[in-house]
Amino acid sequence: MLNRSTILICLSLAAAPLCSALDTDAAKQELASIETFQNGLQAMEDKLPQLATMRFRETLENTELSEDAQLATKLKLAESLIRTGIGYEASQILADKAYDDVAAAQYWRAEAIASMGHFAKAAEAFGEIGSKHPNYGQAKLAQASLLRSIPRTGEAIATLREILELDNKGTLHNQASLLLAEIFIDLEDYEEANLALEDIEDSSPSASKLREFLEAKIALAQTDFALAEQQFKRLISSKEYLSRAIFQACFMGKSDAETGAGKIEDSISTLIKFIDENPNSPLIDSAFRRLGARFPDNAPADHPLRQKLLTWSASSQLNNYSYWNANIQSSPWSSVAETSLRAPKKQKNEDLASYALFYRAYLLSSSKSAAERAMASALFSKLRLLYPNHPLSRWSMLESAWIEIRNDDFDAARFDLSIVNDIAITPKLKDQANFLHGLILDQDEHFAEALAAFSAASQSGFDNVSEAAEINAGISALKAGQLAAFEDELGKAQSTAAITSLQLERALWLCAAHQLEGRSQLLTFINEHPEHARTNEARLALTSAALYIAPYDVALAEDLISVLLGSLTDADSHAQLTRLEIRANELKEDWLASAESASRYLQRFPTASNTAEFQLKLGESLFHNGDFNKARQVLAEIPRKSPNSEFTPFALYYSALAARREATPQALEESVAVFQQLIDMDSKLTNEARLQQARVQVDLGYLALAEASLREVYQQEAISPSLRRGAGLLLADTLHRLGSSEAKFYQEALDVYKQMLEEDGLTLSWKHRIHYQLGQTYQQMKKIQLALDSYYSVINQEDAPKAAAENEKEWYWFYKCAFTALTLLEQKALKDESQWLAVVSLARKIASFDGPRSEDAAKRASYIAQERMIWED
Repeated sequence: MLNRSTILICLSLAAAPLCSALDTDAAKQELASIETFQNGLQAMEDKLPQLATMRFRETLENTELSEDAQLATKLKLAESLIRTGIGYEASQILADKAYDDVAAAQYWRAEAIASMGHFAKAAEAFGEIGSKHPNYGQAKLAQASLLRSIPRTGEAIATLREILELDNKGTLHNQASLLLAEIFIDLEDYEEANLALEDIEDSSPSASKLREFLEAKIALAQTDFALAEQQFKRLISSKEYLSRAIFQACFMGKSDAETGAGKIEDSISTLIKFIDENPNSPLIDSAFRRLGARFPDNAPADHPLRQKLLTWSASSQLNNYSYWNANIQSSPWSSVAETSLRAPKKQKNEDLASYALFYRAYLLSSSKSAAERAMASALFSKLRLLYPNHPLSRWSMLESAWIEIRNDDFDAARFDLSIVNDIAITPKLKDQANFLHGLILDQDEHFAEALAAFSAASQSGFDNVSEAAEINAGISALKAGQLAAFEDELGKAQSTAAITSLQLERALWLCAAHQLEGRSQLLTFINEHPEHARTNEARLALTSAALYIAPYDVALAEDLISVLLGSLTDADSHAQLTRLEIRANELKEDWLASAESASRYLQRFPTASNTAEFQLKLGESLFHNGDFNKARQVLAEIPRKSPNSEFTPFALYYSALAARREATPQALEESVAVFQQLIDMDSKLTNEARLQQARVQVDLGYLALAEASLREVYQQEAISPSLRRGAGLLLADTLHRLGSSEAKFYQEALDVYKQMLEEDGLTLSWKHRIHYQLGQTYQQMKKIQLALDSYYSVINQEDAPKAAAENEKEWYWFYKCAFTALTLLEQKALKDESQWLAVVSLARKIASFDGPRSEDAAKRASYIAQERMIWED
């Protein structure tokens, strides 16, 4: 709800004179003799508008009243109703056209509209009151107060400056200056606020006190916490001429100043004192909210606030019931007995008791202890039974749902939220329920539904709810892959913080989707928000994007890493940076630098939990750098120290590869043994290990062992196409080698190659490579024509994949096939002169392709044509 100024409470409710057509001698004389009317006027003077309303209604029961006397009485009734807060009935009375020319009625019509909460319309109504109206100044002040609340701050300031020109150093002038100062405080324009306060007449004690209050607020806003604390403390100790509302607000200010100065325990003590002395204050909610936010983590059981909450909630009078003992262990600062739900006795300060019980549960609800969260749930349940009509009773259902979400009990949370939706009578409660419902839907990965729930919550009139909901709605849209919906949510976002967060989330999402645009958006975010709390997160993400989204930008990544190294010092952050640093060095193929990065991390954090990961990176980098023996030494430490680590299979894999690359007979035998160790582990690298082990076995001449292992892999159905092709190619090569001792193996090799050519999804490179290997086997079998046929099918592009893109080219295996075919034809031509024309024709065909060796083929064709005297017409 919009509120009018905290300083200028009911500014416009000063007595408005009864005048104009109703101010007749006859009406005055008539009403002067009517006791109930005079009693009503007295009640108004005594600030008892409810009693005045009763007296004026009694007066109107007199059927002998004249029309003017009735109109005059109804006008006073309307005024008393407005002062009581019953604006609608007052507006009905004042709608009578008989009041159109009555100045007082025009004023109270505007007040009636304001009392119904229609601030914009009320501001217009006050603005229509002319300068000759007896209450013109007060009307302008009321208009300014309403304009501030809408908020139409600029118009409010202009209206107040107009008032200041009307009244020189009078009461109205002081009130306008105070309101103007308060507006400038809201705008954080403290220079203008202080100028407005300097314009206040010191002879008014109440205005001077209010000025002191606003000066304290300015000191607090400008983080001069010592001065603010001193000023609020002085106001509390000398409360003359302060309204109760402002006096109580001083306690809040003093507590806030103490918190700002880091004096948390003093702040809590101030709030405890305030609650003890003002248990029925309208600010009790604000006080408890501050206590909830400032209560220190891991506070001892005898902390003063814990003890006060126990006292205020008066739980000691409640007896134990066995129902509430189930599954609840005692908390360090409350007993199981206190969760009993005995029928309540009427207590003094029930509002205080309700808040104390709620916050006892609230402070327990965020505990890491399951027992304390269970106690919190029980206390929330007790609150709902003891004080079912208290607003916090409904909020406790929401907090219970929070606890259930923390406990991963989403079914129970859904049930509680369904009840909240049924009983929610305040918009904020409904908004919070929508927000929690969105969290549950997100957990269930129902992102589109979560988007709808968060979007509903984002329409909240409460900033803390709407801002978080705006952000989560945008994130849900991204998770759902609905970029258009995200842009809608971004366009609807109201708070600057939400807009900034959503812009970052979009950039992060684009980077996660490997879209280059995400990089530019992250760079924009970093440049525009260098001091944002998530800027380092953005820098890390941009570094990763620069190294993983092509085209890579290693220089940018290295610049960002150097910045982050100075601001992130913990082990986890350094681990992230080291991974990125290694990636940058890998892209540059600077394997020595990559090894140095991993080594630095291991030296700085020797006991970190991710040691095995960086030992693996160190060993891998040494392997790529050609330091095979040193790589094996580093990698051997991982399975020895961490046999169950997820990195152990990879360490064995690279260790075996390093042994193979050493290439000594002993190292090759060790490579086979290490690969076998990896195969026996039955990891996701098992089949890859079989392939690599078979390569080593082929190198060692263990062809039969290699063939058996490869056939087992090749015949598996549940393996990736790339692994199957690798196994098939190596199997056929092994069979080819075996064919030198037994010809049947050549045919088996051919069968494997032909089977591979039938596979779906072969790339042009794989097609060309298999045809080349097929041709090689035919050559070994002395089937030269079939070999030529295999090579020529590549040159003639007969077997190119139908789904291949038009611009897909492959030259390495293409030229292997082309020039091998050319050599075979030349060999045939040496025996049969008629074949030289075919040789030249084929060479020219090879030259016709726009490839890197086209010129070689053209020169060869020209040379042979001239040598063999083959001329073109």
